Amino acid sequence: MLASASPDPRQKVNFAVRLNGFEQRVIVDFPVDGHCRPAYSRVPTGGQRRTVDLRHERQQIDATLEVPGMLDNQVRHRPRRRIEPIKALINVLNIYLGIGIIKHWLQVVHNAEEPMAADLSRIKGSFPPLVTPLRAGDVDLDAYERLVDFQIENGSHGILVNGTTAEPSTLTLAERNQLVDVAMKAARGRVPVIAATGSQSLAETEILTDHAVAAGADALLIVTPYYIRPPQRGLVRYYLELASRHETPWMIYHIPGRTAVSLTIDSLEQIRAASPHFFGMKHAVNDLAFVSQCLSALGEDFRIFVGLEDLSLPMMSVGACGLMNAVGNLQPSVLAQLCEAVWKNDLKVARGLHQRLFEINQAVFFDTNPIPMKYMMKRLGILTNNEHRLPMMPATADLERRLDIVLERAGLLS
Repeated sequence: MLASASPDPRQKVNFAVRLNGFEQRVIVDFPVDGHCRPAYSRVPTGGQRRTVDLRHERQQIDATLEVPGMLDNQVRHRPRRRIEPIKALINVLNIYLGIGIIKHWLQVVHNAEEPMAADLSRIKGSFPPLVTPLRAGDVDLDAYERLVDFQIENGSHGILVNGTTAEPSTLTLAERNQLVDVAMKAARGRVPVIAATGSQSLAETEILTDHAVAAGADALLIVTPYYIRPPQRGLVRYYLELASRHETPWMIYHIPGRTAVSLTIDSLEQIRAASPHFFGMKHAVNDLAFVSQCLSALGEDFRIFVGLEDLSLPMMSVGACGLMNAVGNLQPSVLAQLCEAVWKNDLKVARGLHQRLFEINQAVFFDTNPIPMKYMMKRLGILTNNEHRLPMMPATADLERRLDIVLERAGLLS
């Protein structure tokens, strides 16, 4: 049934398929490390030889399908997504030829394998949401790389890029994407990198998500669209539209105090049922019962990260798998130790670490996060500059004095 398949050194693959006496040929140019997002279109009627071009808008892939004697076919439009080149080819053949056996043969001939299920075993523990260092108004990428190293050297189990603490609303899309690139390069696989890719705009979230997937982020964190207060059915459709574009594990960022919208258990169940790679949530709400309800409805393997510092130990004690707390920028080792104590069921050690962090946890919210955090990081030499972009502002003199007292009481200032 499959006549020939021969990749050349330039990654061009020429497939000739014979079905019911008709030869059908696919020529695909693959970039060595690229992804593709094929756009499907209507095939016109007629008995002549027809060509359907699927050309990726960023010129990452150029595929041509030649189908002799093809009759009227309406190819259903569906959400475009980034997928591996071999999967794009498989999908094209399956759509136009309508035979599932093509997939098996292509895998044999092209030595392709189905991607293994994502390894989520490392997506737990302390994942501090890194601040964005600025210098003279510009993002300081060198300083950001040093922050990644600082986290890894001090025991963090992973890092979160472009979380709330990064002040993403004051960054351009290009800057947010740059931070993902720098984090991936600096981490070098030593710890997982989770990229926060949400915005209030679906179009912007698509851009950020596509970039993070292409950059190789280990997982995604997508905030509920803020300010517009969509209905639950809109939230479900929004997340499923995004999930259809990729196969990277992803979570929801649930922070109604900033977004003015909450997700219900019913909505989470709908999303979970329709998106197998939806695996968890960052929960930044003073609501312990919701954690238990989620785990009961969605399963014990549903991963919940704590997003409020004061609730780190309480929420982990009822089933959360880790922390995404701003204070991790200041004391990453203590947060990592707290997670590990909980995993060992060592309540005495965990309570001691919780008390050790208590005043600093509260200090994070003496003003809008990350204003106190950036000041304390600068005070301890973790940041060179304490800068923000408007409408955010550095700490006032009164706030600085309050934060200094907290640092002294914690034994962090000599």
